[in-house]
Amino acid sequence: MSDMWIKVREEEEEDEEDVHPPPSDVKSGSSTLPPIKSKTNFIEADKYFLPFELAYLKKTLAVLLDNIMLRLGKLESKVENIYNSTGSNLTIGTGTIVPSATNSEKVNVADLLNGAQEKCELPPMEGFPHCEGKVTWMKDMWRSDSCYGNYGVDGSTCSYFIYLSEVRCVCYYHICKYDVYIFICVQAEVRTSFEELYRVMSAREDFRWMMLRIKRMADPWVSAIRSLASKQNLVPRRRKKVLVHLGLLTKESGFKIAENAFSGGPLGELVQWSDLITTLYLLGHDVRISASLAELKDIMRKVMGNKSSCPTQGDKVVELIYIDIVGLTQFKKTLGPSWVHYQ
Repeated sequence: MSDMWIKVREEEEEDEEDVHPPPSDVKSGSSTLPPIKSKTNFIEADKYFLPFELAYLKKTLAVLLDNIMLRLGKLESKVENIYNSTGSNLTIGTGTIVPSATNSEKVNVADLLNGAQEKCELPPMEGFPHCEGKVTWMKDMWRSDSCYGNYGVDGSTCSYFIYLSEVRCVCYYHICKYDVYIFICVQAEVRTSFEELYRVMSAREDFRWMMLRIKRMADPWVSAIRSLASKQNLVPRRRKKVLVHLGLLTKESGFKIAENAFSGGPLGELVQWSDLITTLYLLGHDVRISASLAELKDIMRKVMGNKSSCPTQGDKVVELIYIDIVGLTQFKKTLGPSWVHYQ
């Protein structure tokens, strides 16, 4: 047994010599990749890679991964032979769900570097109702905007799937990389004080009736949120950035609901909106309330004018939007082409 293992190890070392020649054999201008001298320096440098740089690294990594897989295949075969000779079986596998190419469709690494594409066999898409439709859309439209290429989309099904998973997060969310909240996750904490909400709402006369209702119902609301917290596990939860745009209160709507709230005007809409705002606030979310086009533009100014089909990178302006029919029309007009990211 020990003689067989020594033989396997010797053949391993021969493979390593073929892949990594001595430093003296690496010449200036050679296409041979020198070994990484410092793992620490490599990790530090990785922080500064941009999406379009990662797209170019993809081809180089394909060569390295292909070589690694060949070596692993040899080693697995040799170890399996050893186990079989002793009457044991070795099963090697992985449970990672990734898009893969079938054996009959495998593309040579050299061809891949020259622009050839692999045809992917995608994993099941149960639980992701929009994934398949988005992949189909990408097949026809990926050339419509150069930003797709900056994220590594190259016309292959694999690249569509990876983009929709890592950037758009409409396929497999657990590998989403470009969502800032993968790295910075602010926890939502249940609130029992209305002080901050009163401060925000008191700045607008249009909110006066809703604020008076919230104050009148404050004790029942606090009792209800405490009861909910005792029955359900409300932690950990991510605190979301929520936009509540009340189109019916804007001057452009012409309804004058806020102005008539204390003189017999309709109150049903104000009751519903005040209850919704209170619920979101007590659950610990970051709630921003807009009741004018100027406020809406101020909140969304970071993404206004983004004509790219790809999402704006960095921290999200809003993650969840509550809006009425009038407000929806105003929202579309205010954002212009950027509206596509909030459909």
